[in-house]
Amino acid sequence: MSFITGVPDTKIVAAESLHDIAVDPDFSKNRLIYFTYFAPPPGEDPGVWPIDVFYGDVWKASVSERRTMRVGEERLGRGRLSEDEKHLEDVRVLLDGVNRRIVFAPDGTMFVTGADRFRFYEPGYDGADHEITDPDILRNFTGRVVRINRDGSIPKDNPFLNQPTMLPETYSYGHRDPEGAAINPATGQLWVIEHGPLGGDEINVIKPGGNYGWPNVSYGRRYNGDPIAGTGATTKEGTEQPIYYWYPDIAPCGVMFYTGDLFPEWKGNLFVAGMYAKSLIRLVLDGNRVVAEERLLLDLGQRIRDVRQGPDGAVYLLTDDGRLLRLTPKKQ
Repeated sequence: MSFITGVPDTKIVAAESLHDIAVDPDFSKNRLIYFTYFAPPPGEDPGVWPIDVFYGDVWKASVSERRTMRVGEERLGRGRLSEDEKHLEDVRVLLDGVNRRIVFAPDGTMFVTGADRFRFYEPGYDGADHEITDPDILRNFTGRVVRINRDGSIPKDNPFLNQPTMLPETYSYGHRDPEGAAINPATGQLWVIEHGPLGGDEINVIKPGGNYGWPNVSYGRRYNGDPIAGTGATTKEGTEQPIYYWYPDIAPCGVMFYTGDLFPEWKGNLFVAGMYAKSLIRLVLDGNRVVAEERLLLDLGQRIRDVRQGPDGAVYLLTDDGRLLRLTPKKQ
């Protein structure tokens, strides 16, 4: 096994660490690699921190205290892979505030997903016990999908550029923890899968400017069993509905539309890596509707962290026990 040097320092705490890696669509020409990660504060060494740093010290503090804590920064970075494939060069930060999935859009822009930044506003990490009404909090601190150009600049047709109190890269908001994202090849639309709190994992089709409801709307509950936002509302005027949700949780992570020929019966299906579900979840689609669900590889008994399609049409899986698995059809 060989390692690539030059990767930025990363802080590993709770659900924060190095999250996603994606190669530029023109990698053969420019050798650019993008990555999302949680950067330690200036002057702090990289490493692994106890979970109480995030879900103990931070969550129990007041909002004013949280805003002065030097915990770390969600970040999108970019670097150029050296010709000998051993080092990242010209590493730069493209954006702060998001660090989940990276997806390249058909128009050449980039979508990046980011989790709810609960530490900067009122509720705990499992959702508010009352409705949040401040629009700037909802738009800037709940989970977001951002859209930028590959050089880090802001597309001139982003949906909120005429609202000066809103971050210009924001494409949609009101997400909780969007751990999976993929472009639907049939429509070119971005699909995002995200964790609910206690139940309420959901799939959303992303619309520019859309509000997806968190933390005022959810099909889940707070971890202590109380309703979200005090009412347990699952719908609210001005918010988008998921096209599919799970209760209880599956703890989704990676997501992939299958387009290969190796499994012709799977073409057009959506695959979800299930951690709590300990399975690969296959969803049959009819347009934007899920019409059937099948759970595969239950016999492995493993949390599945990611799913990708290889160039030969094989399906690759990453499990929590550190294995990279390759799925191909059974030989007859």
